[in-house]
Amino acid sequence: MSIQRVVETCLYVEDVERAARWYEDILGLSRVTQDPPRHVFLQAGDSMLLLFDAEHTKVRKPGDKSAVHGAQGVQHVALGVEDLAPWRERLAGHGVTIVEEATWGEGRSIYFHDPSGNLVELVTPGTWPVW
Repeated sequence: MSIQRVVETCLYVEDVERAARWYEDILGLSRVTQDPPRHVFLQAGDSMLLLFDAEHTKVRKPGDKSAVHGAQGVQHVALGVEDLAPWRERLAGHGVTIVEEATWGEGRSIYFHDPSGNLVELVTPGTWPVW
């Protein structure tokens, strides 16, 4: 028995709809389901990125199937890409500032912030044994 993969991860944002549009427009993620202002769920390749408003997820609403949760402060997510060059152009075209670049073994990363200040990383293969 072993863990096979991370299926979903979530970020807590100030404005769910604004953040969802940013992830769709800037990163090209696809909206799967939504319940603004509480959450929007986006597909990122074969994984899911969940955007939550922390205040709304601290309270259980009728019909909830998951535990109450929430977080405060800036968070981090890394998304795998094959090549950083087209992403640098795309980010610059949308006025998104790259705040850091790094090399990890054979992989490379660029870092930037979403509208809520969360740190987003785009990372190429060779960084981890799984990517």
